[in-house]
Amino acid sequence: ESVSKEIKDPEWYRPLFGGKLRKELDQERISPDLVERLVQNLEQGRYIGPLETQDINWSDTKIYRDIVQNFFDGMKDVAGRPTLDGIEFSHKKLKTEGKPQVEFTTRSPAEYDHRYLLHHGGTTKAEDKSVAGGFGEGLKIASFLLLKNGVTNQVELGSDHWRAYYYLSELPSEEYPEKVRGLYLKGRFVKDGVDGNFLKFITSEVAAKKTEEFLEKMKGFFWHKDHQDFQKPTFENEFGGFKLLRRGQGGNLYVAGQRHEYGKTEAWGGAVPGAHVWSFKKVLERTRDRNYAASYDVERNIIKPLVESM
Repeated sequence: ESVSKEIKDPEWYRPLFGGKLRKELDQERISPDLVERLVQNLEQGRYIGPLETQDINWSDTKIYRDIVQNFFDGMKDVAGRPTLDGIEFSHKKLKTEGKPQVEFTTRSPAEYDHRYLLHHGGTTKAEDKSVAGGFGEGLKIASFLLLKNGVTNQVELGSDHWRAYYYLSELPSEEYPEKVRGLYLKGRFVKDGVDGNFLKFITSEVAAKKTEEFLEKMKGFFWHKDHQDFQKPTFENEFGGFKLLRRGQGGNLYVAGQRHEYGKTEAWGGAVPGAHVWSFKKVLERTRDRNYAASYDVERNIIKPLVESM
């Protein structure tokens, strides 16, 4: 009720939509009445898919990479380029009457429009070659798999005055003929906002060890100013760069600043012969299932342009 009263003030609901100006909201026909209907709709929870029976074969590395990717790309609005600099990773033990639990939080100073969470394919990044994502499904599928794999029961996201919660729930019989769970999103709007945006989830103390290891590993999967793979490059320009290594040593591949599989599935590290290689743009063929990069694709789309620009 208190939130509904505040909705009537456009300066209150403006941050719900990525901090857009009142003029921009008017152009999108976003009014206090529309926001009030949106509040009521999201509070009940809505099915957004996929079904739990859908076979999505992502490794844990891909799951956590796509979670962090959203924050990495979002920093472009703050820092002028995608980076892990400014992103905070934290976890804490919770006092519970039952089994011990751990809460993991990833936080960024960038704002985020909640409407992109409501739709598969919803993204600001589709035409932006300087960011790693672009399909509008990575965070949704990663959250879905955390839930399906039993890591957590709920993934919470928030920015400014909104909170959103991904969870699994059984579809009603009028919507599906068989008993099956699917991915749902519930949202609410709160009077006290937060700066930037965050993602958090709670897991068991047993599962927390694995989660902590993967999130720590992800810090090496994305460009940031202190990343050792990018320090003292042999050559670098606006397009990308490379760093020659000692004979017999394997390097890593980065596309749009994000670690990429090279040569075969799950070959995330040490697979590139003799060098770390990177581009700052999306230059490889975009595939929804995030296939590995073949050597000829890397040579044609990254190595050759770099050599020709020297």
